[in-house]
Amino acid sequence: MIVKPIYLIAASQPDIERAIEDTLDSKRFQTWVIFMTMTMGTLLFSIVLGIILSIGSYS
Repeated sequence: MIVKPIYLIAASQPDIERAIEDTLDSKRFQTWVIFMTMTMGTLLFSIVLGIILSIGSYS
């Protein structure tokens, strides 16, 4: 729902579209995305591991 209006605004205003592309292309943004992906992955992994260990200890 949120993506569509942003895309329509970007399509109607080339400056914003260019700014979005520059942001997506920038190294800092890519590094941040990789960092966030790794952080979320680590969090999910630790949660799953904790659930497996807790189930294993009960049985």
